[in-house]
Amino acid sequence: LRNFAVRSTHVPELPSSRPPAPIRVLEQAELPPLRLLTWNIAGDGVSHRAPSSWTVADKITAVQMEIRRWGPDILALQECISASPLDRSSKTFDLIDAKETHAGWLHLYVRTGFATTQVSVPLTGPGVMGTFRIGEKDVDILAMHLVPGEGPMLAQQRLTQIKQAVRKKTSCLCLAMGDFNVRDGEIETIQRSCKMNDTIYAGRSWDPRKSRYYANLEEYKGAGHRFDRIFRSGIAVVQAFLVGEPRIFSQGEKFALSDHHG
Repeated sequence: LRNFAVRSTHVPELPSSRPPAPIRVLEQAELPPLRLLTWNIAGDGVSHRAPSSWTVADKITAVQMEIRRWGPDILALQECISASPLDRSSKTFDLIDAKETHAGWLHLYVRTGFATTQVSVPLTGPGVMGTFRIGEKDVDILAMHLVPGEGPMLAQQRLTQIKQAVRKKTSCLCLAMGDFNVRDGEIETIQRSCKMNDTIYAGRSWDPRKSRYYANLEEYKGAGHRFDRIFRSGIAVVQAFLVGEPRIFSQGEKFALSDHHG
């Protein structure tokens, strides 16, 4: 056997030719945290498991109670009954815009007094947009409700509608939320084509196995879908989670308010 000696050689650090990147701390006064809520409320009906005494009016009241409990700053609702704002929310929210889509009406609200300025941006497709001055920053909020269905033609239609809406944004920071009816396989193309990043969350926002809302889907065996999404562009960090999963109890029956979670 031979013995080998190991000698340590010190190599001096070379000065970096690139200066360190400046660090900028965004103060809360510049852009306070936002609480966003998007929810397809399936407003024209009730769960088939609800008792016969439970009406659509009862449901809309319960929906508004849940919204008040969650306390969002920006609210997007799909499948509302009409263009009129929710009756019990008029003192809490300003309705920025409403548009009829393939299923009911799409609403976009902002909490009263939250934004210094708020302006509706006209769109031609199934979406509504508002530009808000929040803190010291302008933020574009896009709400959408896109056509449902599987297949490449419908996926392309949804992609085109998102691209057309996003082109209308005027601010560096844009948040797009709603019931996009997209499948997971469509997300990468949307992110690349629209320069928007999806927000990942646990669970499925549309899951008939949990909601058991429609009688014809009682035997549904699929995994559900993340139809409801929040996309973002610009310097923004978004954390998302599902709400609206608890059940309503009335006359001994347990049922969901909608076939979607918020």
